[in-house]
Amino acid sequence: MIRRRLRRILLLSRRALSTTTYTARVVHSDKSGRSISVAIDSPSSLPISGHLPRQPRHHLICHVTNLLRSSSPDPYISVSDFVSSLDSPLTTLEASLILKSVKYPSEGLRFFDFLSDLGNFKHDCCTYNRILHIVSRTGDVQLVCSLLDRMEKEGIKGNVATINILIGVLGINGVEKCVKLVKKWGVKINEYTYKCLVQAYIRARDVERGFRVYEEMRKKGFKLDIFAYNMLLHALVQADMADNARKVFDEMKMNNCKPDLYTYTILIRMSGRIEKGINPDVFTYSILIECFGKSNKVEMARELFDEMFRERIKPNIVTYNILMDCLEKKGEINEAFRVFERLKEQGLSPDLITYSIVEKLESKKIRVFRERKPGRETGWIVSLLS
Repeated sequence: MIRRRLRRILLLSRRALSTTTYTARVVHSDKSGRSISVAIDSPSSLPISGHLPRQPRHHLICHVTNLLRSSSPDPYISVSDFVSSLDSPLTTLEASLILKSVKYPSEGLRFFDFLSDLGNFKHDCCTYNRILHIVSRTGDVQLVCSLLDRMEKEGIKGNVATINILIGVLGINGVEKCVKLVKKWGVKINEYTYKCLVQAYIRARDVERGFRVYEEMRKKGFKLDIFAYNMLLHALVQADMADNARKVFDEMKMNNCKPDLYTYTILIRMSGRIEKGINPDVFTYSILIECFGKSNKVEMARELFDEMFRERIKPNIVTYNILMDCLEKKGEINEAFRVFERLKEQGLSPDLITYSIVEKLESKKIRVFRERKPGRETGWIVSLLS
C-alpha cells in the first residue's frame, strides 16, 4: 500500500518536472509497515535551456518608462546608460511593454529606432507588432508600409496579429498583400481576422463581398461579436439586402449573441424605410418595445406603444403582454392595469401569459407580509393588507 503511494508520488513528480528525473530510496520503515522514511536523491544535472521564457522585469520597465517621461532635455542618454549597465540585455517582451506605455506615436518610433541601434538587441515580431499597432492609430498608411518593408528586409516573419493590424490599417486595398503575407509566413488566420475583413469591406461599401466573407467564416465555425453583427446588419439594410439581414439576425441569436437596442433599431429600419413610404409592422414594434423594456427604458416603450395607434397599427395580444410585463417589472401597477383594460376594450382575448402577468400585478397590489408568532403547530401567521 505504502509502496504504491510512493510510486504515485514519484510519477506525479516526473510529470510536474517534465524531463527531470528524481530517484527515491526507502531508508527506514517500522515493523507495522504504517510509516516509512524516504530519501530523494538529487539529479546529477538539471536541464538548462536558453529557450525557456523569462518573466519580464517590471521594475526595469517602470524605470525606463519614467526616464522617457522625465523632463530631461535628452532622456535617451539616461536610458542608454541604464540599459548598458544591465547584466542581462533587454528582451523583446520588455521592449514591447515599454513601447506600450509611450503616449505618442512619434515617441514610440523614436524609442523603436533607439532599440535598433543597441548592439545587443534585435527586433522580432513582438516589437514590430507593437510599433505597427501604435502607428496604425495615426492612419499613416505610408509609414505602416515602410515599417512592414523594414520588417521583411530584416527577415522577420509576422504572425496572425500582424495580419489583423495590417487589414485594419490598409483596408481592402491591402487585402491582396495580406493574403500573400499569410501564405509567405505560413499564418493561420483566426476569428478576429475574419472580423477585420468583414469590417474592411463594409467600410469600403462593398457589402456583397463583406457578406461573402461572413458566410465563409460562418462555415468555419467562427462568430462575430455584437459590434460587428450590428455593423453588418446596418450595411445589409442600407444596401437593400433585407433577406440576408434577416438571415444574419437569426444566426446571431443562434450563436447566443444577445441583440441590443441598436440591433432592434436596425430591424425597425429594415421593416420600414421612411424614404420608401413603408411603415413598420406590429412585429417590429413589439420586439422594439420589448427591447426598451428589458433595458429599463419603459417610457420609450410606452411612447412606441402610443405611436402604434397614431400610425394606425393595431397592437396584438403579444404587444400588450410585452408592455404589461415591462410595467409590472418596473412597479407601475396602475398603469399596467390601464393597459389591461385597454386590451379588453380593443376586443382582444387575454391568453395564459396575460393572466400570469395579471396574477403578478394582483399579488403586488395586495401586499403580503409574514409575522413571526410562537406556536405549537406553526410559527408563522400570514396577514393580508390592502
